[in-house]
Amino acid sequence: MRALARRFLLWTVSLTVLAALGLLAVNLLMIGRYAPHIHAQISTVPQAPTALVLGTSHWSLGGEPSAHFAGRMAAAAQLYADGKVRHLLLSGANPSIHYNEPQRMREALLALQVPDAAMTLDYAGRRTLDSVRRARDVFGERELIIVSQPYHLYRALFLADQDGLRAAGFTAAEPPLQQRWRTELREVLARLLAVLDVYVLGTQPHFPAGD
Repeated sequence: MRALARRFLLWTVSLTVLAALGLLAVNLLMIGRYAPHIHAQISTVPQAPTALVLGTSHWSLGGEPSAHFAGRMAAAAQLYADGKVRHLLLSGANPSIHYNEPQRMREALLALQVPDAAMTLDYAGRRTLDSVRRARDVFGERELIIVSQPYHLYRALFLADQDGLRAAGFTAAEPPLQQRWRTELREVLARLLAVLDVYVLGTQPHFPAGD
């Protein structure tokens, strides 16, 4: 029994170590591959027809205005004002009449002097995979600037690359580390899930083209 327990423990530890190494490898490879395509300065952002603005709640978990949301809206408005893009595709979740990310983005961008005619709302951006795939299949985009915080852009650019899109990222301002560390920790696992979605699970958007 003791020998069996030792073998079980050894296998458990070995599998845990392998899983941790795999998770680390996926994250390092994804970050290394897409970091050169992420721009923090507006002057270095290439021009593109459209910016895909990835949605998030306009409220934080503490019930205060979300710094993630405000940063993305400011970055999107800057891209438009500087002529880097001609149009903004606002993609986010809209699960109920009480929660509508694209509409909140539209309202915030109108307040930042972005004209309504320059915005298209995608109400079915439930996940990053959905937002990116629908940008191609539903809205016909082939070249994009993707707007989000840096930690999120590595995964978004990976998904865009897998869908054959020409994409670069423009970084939105980040909140202080104490306000974002949980989100960034979840992103470590989300990058692995993105790889599994593409190469193993063949995950499709919840509302694909034609639905």
